[in-house]
Amino acid sequence: MNWDAVSAIAEVVGVVVVVSSLIYLARQVQQANTLARAQTRQRMVEQAQEEIYKGFVDEPSIIRSLYKSEPLSETEWIQLSGWLLAAMRQREYEWFQMKDGNIDEAIWNAYKKVITIHLASPRTRNWWETFGKYPFDPDFCAMVTDLLNDLPDGNYFEQFETIIAQQERGPGVTADKAP
Repeated sequence: MNWDAVSAIAEVVGVVVVVSSLIYLARQVQQANTLARAQTRQRMVEQAQEEIYKGFVDEPSIIRSLYKSEPLSETEWIQLSGWLLAAMRQREYEWFQMKDGNIDEAIWNAYKKVITIHLASPRTRNWWETFGKYPFDPDFCAMVTDLLNDLPDGNYFEQFETIIAQQERGPGVTADKAP
C-alpha cells in the first residue's frame, strides 16, 4: 500500500469537505440575509400602515392639523406632535436600515418622500426645527434638514380637501360651476 497515495486522497477528500462546508455556510448566510431583509421590509410596511391608519382612520383630526390654518388646540398639538414623532421615528428606522444595508437605497428613497409630505407645511417645519428633531440621530436630522432646504413650502394634504370637495360636487362639476 502506497501511503503517499492514501495521504493525497485524504487531502483531496478533506479539501472537498471544506469547500462543500463553505458553500453550505455561504448559502445559509445568504438565506439568513434574505430573510432579514424581508422581515425589515415587512416591518416597514406594517409601521407605514399603522401610521396611515392612525392619521386617517382613527384620528383624522391629526391629518387635518397638518394644514389647518387656525391655531391648534392643546389636544390637537399633542396629537399632531405624537403622530409626527412616531412617523419620523419610523423614517429614522428606515434610514438606519438603508445605512446598514438591510434595504436598498431605492427603497429608502421611496420612503424618504414621506418626510416631504409630513414636513412640507410651515407648521410641521416649525415643529421639526423647534421640537421634533431633538430626539433623533444627528446625521438623520442633517439629512432631513437638507431635504427640507431643497423643498418649497407646500401642503400635500390640501390636495385631499380638493379631491373630497370635487367628489361632493359630483363628477363633471368644476369648482366654478358648483352651486
